[in-house]
Amino acid sequence: MNNSVTKAIQLLEELSRVKQPLTLGDLARRTHLNKATAYRLLNALCQKGLAQKVGQLGVYALGAKLLALAEECKPMRERKAGVIINTSSNFGITGGAGRTAYAASKAAVIAFTKSLALEMAPHGVRVNTIAPGLTATARVMGRYDEAEWQRRAGQIPMGRAAHPSDIAEGVAFLASDDAGYITGQTLHVNGGMILN
Repeated sequence: MNNSVTKAIQLLEELSRVKQPLTLGDLARRTHLNKATAYRLLNALCQKGLAQKVGQLGVYALGAKLLALAEECKPMRERKAGVIINTSSNFGITGGAGRTAYAASKAAVIAFTKSLALEMAPHGVRVNTIAPGLTATARVMGRYDEAEWQRRAGQIPMGRAAHPSDIAEGVAFLASDDAGYITGQTLHVNGGMILN
């Protein structure tokens, strides 16, 4: 296990003992890390899928990712060109019972995209979000037995779940010159699951 993951797990354990929300400064003090390191570790937790294991940590990890992305915008502003595509979900629009933290984080991505699009448009940088619906990936399909998967996919107006290539084509479109005048938008790739 590399040092970054070890520190991330220690951070996760420390946060699991905290009963009230923390600011990033509180987090840095509790873990004896500077804020920049705390951001990196939270981002690592999010990428490893560990952020969802502690209630508030998901919000902090999202914040770390969004702040890191804002930092990445500087070279794009200087070049006066760039495309940023964030990933949300249907749950960012509809919410979902038992998915409160996940839905809140995906709604935050949509709001972040709109705000960042307004900030970056004068610099020639486009910012959009893609929001996949039910997608046939191994991780998602692993949650269901075959009959339940078929039932859920059959409820989608287009009669099937998305293939990963459907999502990739949406991303490719948003990144292309064909979408050169589109910014601050959420592209729903969901076969009609939600209409927005």
